[in-house]
Amino acid sequence: MIEKVAVRSLAETKDSVAVGQGSVTAKDCAFGGQVKVDEGAKLLLQKCTIHDSISPAVCAQGTAGIQDCIIQDCIIQDCPVANSIAVAPTGKLTIAGTTIRHCMVGLAVQSKVAIGKACSITACTMSGV
Repeated sequence: MIEKVAVRSLAETKDSVAVGQGSVTAKDCAFGGQVKVDEGAKLLLQKCTIHDSISPAVCAQGTAGIQDCIIQDCIIQDCPVANSIAVAPTGKLTIAGTTIRHCMVGLAVQSKVAIGKACSITACTMSGV
């Protein structure tokens, strides 16, 4: 569990968090840069802010397995040259109570996404899913 931590990405990697395997829970954190979930890994973000990413702010990727990524009560903002969330064909995402704003694309999905109550996508170049 990662709790109440602020992380900025290194310019070389663009990632503030990369989950390569296993399971990670982050609560009340601020991530400046991409949060990436690789094939077979799981991530739960609760009450986090992800901002200022130059690549998708949250990226669920992989080619063979299903990843689980859950985003609850988060804010994703200020990613004007990137998608806020990108889900690859084998990715799986659940999002609830989350605000997405000031990003190039609100949500880019090639797979399964469950969108719960109280989500909003506003002030993006392309708002919507």
